[in-house]
Amino acid sequence: MVVTNNFLLISIVFFTIFSPSQIAIASGSKCQSISISAHPNYPPFHWKEQGTLVGASIDISRSIFQNLGLDVKVSYEGPWKRVLMSIKQEKIDFIPALKKTSDRQQYLEFTQNEFATNPVAIFVKKGKALVPKSFKDLIGLYGSVNAGDKHGDKVDSFVSSQSNMQFIHGLSQNFEMLILGRTDYFITGFYTGYDFLKANKLDSHVEVAFKINGLKIHNGFTHQYAKECQRIVKEL
Repeated sequence: MVVTNNFLLISIVFFTIFSPSQIAIASGSKCQSISISAHPNYPPFHWKEQGTLVGASIDISRSIFQNLGLDVKVSYEGPWKRVLMSIKQEKIDFIPALKKTSDRQQYLEFTQNEFATNPVAIFVKKGKALVPKSFKDLIGLYGSVNAGDKHGDKVDSFVSSQSNMQFIHGLSQNFEMLILGRTDYFITGFYTGYDFLKANKLDSHVEVAFKINGLKIHNGFTHQYAKECQRIVKEL
């Protein structure tokens, strides 16, 4: 899996800010463990590989929690919707690097500090005569999003208003539908889509029509874990 240079820079900055000496807490904390899961198909932040979750966000989270003296369990829960169900049912404690939305705040306590900036991109098939430049240009076209994904209230509001929107599982299936001409555009995180296209040598078939910049991703704890382990939550 390819990890972009931008994201490697994010990782370096993150470790610089949150060095082990800064985040160490007393070993007597009552919160001695944490379970982590994440989107199985969200490169370059995290993805499924050989039955487990890997990626920079997993590595960073594990390192921070271990430096805090916690036992860390990384759990592959299955498709993204199942991961969200697991966090709602408090089967897991923590999800790194996801969009902060009003509906997710009902069951997640998001960190005040963002994990990274991840613009949302509208991908289209290369060679189109008219390339859309705004949401207005997408009205009436056939689009898709990765099932279960959220991209912030502004983008999500547009998605929910479109009757021609399809909710398709997986980056591979969404880009396949786009390349085959069965959809006109695909909405996903810019770094996520770019990394997938590069890794699978599909970037000659797909391009970015336009981006929505300034969108951030955060880490999220269950409300119960955040309540019981406030000192840990504050370190992120």
